[in-house]
Amino acid sequence: MTKEIEDALLLFLTADDRNFIEFPAESQDQFQEATELLRKNGLVTVTTMEEGGINVTASLTDSGLIEIYKLREKRIV
Repeated sequence: MTKEIEDALLLFLTADDRNFIEFPAESQDQFQEATELLRKNGLVTVTTMEEGGINVTASLTDSGLIEIYKLREKRIV
């Protein structure tokens, strides 16, 4: 796993429905980029709004869950 993907997974884990709304706009953009990177690598599935192409929901795939498990083992989270 690359550092970029690892960072994207960590950002993905910190963003939930409650705190994402409170993210600054810059962080919301980073989250959009992170979910797109994770989607391209098959680690999340993403539902987007038709207008604007904004990611609405993202869910970990089985591969994503495995990578999260590895990341937690590595960092002892």
